[in-house]
Formats: sequence, structure tokens, C-alpha cells
Amino acid sequence: MSQVIPRAKETSKLGSVPSVEARWKVRGVDVDGKSVIEPSEVRTCGSDGVRELLWYRELKVERVDSIEIDVEVDEHSGVQSLGWSSASPQSIVIAESEDTKYRALHRPPKSAENRRIVKFFVPRAQLGTHLLLSAHVVRGNALAGQFGGSIGQYLARTPHTERLKIRFDAPDWKEGGGLPILWTKFDVSEEELVWRWKGLPALSEPDPQIELEMNSAHESIQSLLQSRDNARKETRTAVAHFVAAEAMFELGVAAARQVDGHEIPPDTGIKAALDMIADRLQESASDLLEDLRDPTTAVEVMRRLRIKFGCGYNMNEFVDAATKRGGAQ
Repeated sequence: MSQVIPRAKETSKLGSVPSVEARWKVRGVDVDGKSVIEPSEVRTCGSDGVRELLWYRELKVERVDSIEIDVEVDEHSGVQSLGWSSASPQSIVIAESEDTKYRALHRPPKSAENRRIVKFFVPRAQLGTHLLLSAHVVRGNALAGQFGGSIGQYLARTPHTERLKIRFDAPDWKEGGGLPILWTKFDVSEEELVWRWKGLPALSEPDPQIELEMNSAHESIQSLLQSRDNARKETRTAVAHFVAAEAMFELGVAAARQVDGHEIPPDTGIKAALDMIADRLQESASDLLEDLRDPTTAVEVMRRLRIKFGCGYNMNEFVDAATKRGGAQ
């Protein structure tokens, strides 16, 4: 059973709560039900915190029409430790997004092994920047007697439930995410440029205000990158990822040039920039610093960035993808 419910109070009012172990399996599917983001398996347990799936890094995230979620909740051990057996404990799974006020409650049926298993879908159109998933165990009898209503209406989240967050939009660049973009018309001396960085000399400061400026004089590029029509989706994604890879590389080189010695200065834009690229490549920032300083190894960093952004193809492959999959006409 599932239902969309209003937001509830941020406390269970029930004192101690059991630890909750949940095994999640999530995948992104398109309008035809085919996988566009392959299944990921994540385990959450009783400690507070958030685990993240960074779907904004996936090349095909824009094709996701809904999220398929399989979850198995093990409530037995936590319930036994608190002596809740006589209270008819119930498991609930909540899917929510603060951006859109979407909130759905699911009550998994119980198996013979004291596990509760449920499968459900969440429409992408209902969500904003993320989907937040959490599992809870509550004392059913206590709730029924005290409130006489649905448990979901009185329990927002138990205090010690680790959650799973699926992120669709990148966080700020200083948190390892996306690049701040501003469309502007360049002056004559730079009118041929597609993009440029603003504020790079301030990278050594604790909170530099930098932006990636895109040249609005290139009307066809601006129209493509700002469009949302399906016909140009393949081309739009490829161009956006190409620009992101190249611009991120330029940012990394600029940051590396401002490091004096071999220690990355903490609490600076230099560190934030190198951390962002290192996180994207799943490498260490210190190794990345040395690679970006050497022209030979810097070229290899560029190649790895292109691959991570899905730009590891040659021009013929790009043209083929754009024309055969409904891109350029």
C-alpha cells in the first residue's frame, strides 16, 4: 500500500526508536520502462546520516522518467532490543523531496523471515533536485491508541534513521558539484570565445566569487543548451558535457598554477577547485595537483575528464549519435 501524505511533525513522540537496516536497489527508467541508469544497491542502517547517489553525473539522467525502488527492511533485531514485540511494530518507507513537497508513504508487507519487502516507482516529474528515501520502524499499537490514525500522519522521521539521497542536480562547485554559469555578451576582443572564466585570480581567497561565463553572441549554442525539447536531447547533453570537461580542466590548471610548493592551501578556492575535479575523477587532489603542473600529464587529466563526462568518443561517433538518435536534423 502506498499513499501521498502531508508533511508531518519532525518527532515521533515515542521515545527510543530501534535501529533500522534497509537494503535499497534503485534504477532510473525511461518512458518505456527501460533502464537508463543501471541498478545501484545501497545499505542504510541505524546511524544518523545520508548516503548519496550522484545521478547528476550520469550521462542519461535527463532521460529518466521514473525511479524504480526495491527495498527490504530488517526490523527484527532493533525491535527485539527495545522490547517492542507486544506493540505490533510496523515498518514504513518514505520517499520525499523538500523542493516539491512530494511525500509518499509505503507499508511493506512482512515476510516469514521478519523482513518487509516492497517495490514502488516515483515519477521524476514530481521531484526537484533530489529524492530522499528513509526506512522507519514504529510501534503500531501505541500509535493507534494514542492518535487513532495513520502512522505516517504523525511520524516525519525517527531521530536515528540513515537516509538515501538520489541527487539530480549538482551542488555548488565549492561543494564538489556544478559550475556556476552566466550568459553574457563578450566584447570584441573575445567575441570568438564560447566561454571564459571570471574571477580566477581570486582562487587563493577563502570564498572566491568565480563564474563560468558563456558567450550569448553564439545564439545557436545558447538556444541548444537552454532548450528542453526531446529532439535535441542527445546533442544538448553531449555539448554540455564537452564544455563542462574543458572548462573544469581550465579551472584545475588555473588553481594548480596558484599553489606555491606542494601543499594545497586549505580553506581556499584553490582547494575547492582541485577537490571538485579530484572527486569527479575519483582521485586524490594532491596527485591531481602534480599532474596539472606538468604539460604531459595535464593532457592525460583532460582525457580522463572527457571520459568521465561521456566525451570519450571521436567526432564521427558524436555526429552518428546526434543524427541517428533524434539530435541534429
